[in-house]
Amino acid sequence: MYITTSKIEKKKRKELEKFLEELAKKKNWIFERRGNKSINDICERALKLGERKVLIFSKNKEKIVFREIEVKPYSYKWKTK
Repeated sequence: MYITTSKIEKKKRKELEKFLEELAKKKNWIFERRGNKSINDICERALKLGERKVLIFSKNKEKIVFREIEVKPYSYKWKTK
């Protein structure tokens, strides 16, 4: 599983990145900081690393939420809840 953050303000992002780094270590997932990467860039990177699912986390007030993307060669699909 490849995980990253959404494009959010720096203060919220730092707290979230720290949480995700710990989560990735425990679950043996891959966490990378998003920076200015687009969704296409993120999906390409996940495929290069051999991952088929991407979780994009964001923080709204005190709540951490995420969206899941299924990655396939040359395409991706947002998973709906």
